[in-house]
Amino acid sequence: MARPRVPTVYAFSQLFLRATCVALSLATFVTALYATTRYGYGKAVSGAFVASLLALPIDVVEVVALADARRHVARCSEGALCGLDFLTAVICAVVPTLVWLSSVGFVEHHCDSDRSQKECDREERNRREASDFVLAAWMMPMAVAALHIALCVFSCVDCGRRRRTRRRAQAQAESQ
Repeated sequence: MARPRVPTVYAFSQLFLRATCVALSLATFVTALYATTRYGYGKAVSGAFVASLLALPIDVVEVVALADARRHVARCSEGALCGLDFLTAVICAVVPTLVWLSSVGFVEHHCDSDRSQKECDREERNRREASDFVLAAWMMPMAVAALHIALCVFSCVDCGRRRRTRRRAQAQAESQ
């Protein structure tokens, strides 16, 4: 039995959450790319690259399938989608955190005493600005992980709804 594609509030909310995940994943990728090219934080944001590149294909395919009125694009089953959403949420939450902590950590940087105060201030300003981009590249996958947990719950609701529909159909077939 094909999954229903009736545009209900539930389907629109799923489409909105998936589209938000796509936008956040793209923003994560761009922010991580900017932090890498401008400030040289390649190691610190590599987890954000991995998380965004994993979440993008899953979300883009589901957005296209949800928006496809002619049903040419097959949707993933509810159980598989729940597993993929949970895996994506775990990877989006854990990988950027571990990579960021392993490369940046909570190290405090101090200016050398042989430099002028102006150079130290400029370096500190650049570090703060770079830290903001790295933090943004770290926080956006966290938001994607939270959205994927919500989508995992939606998939579980779909599984229950589908099972209930099958049981009713079996009960009607047996009674006739």
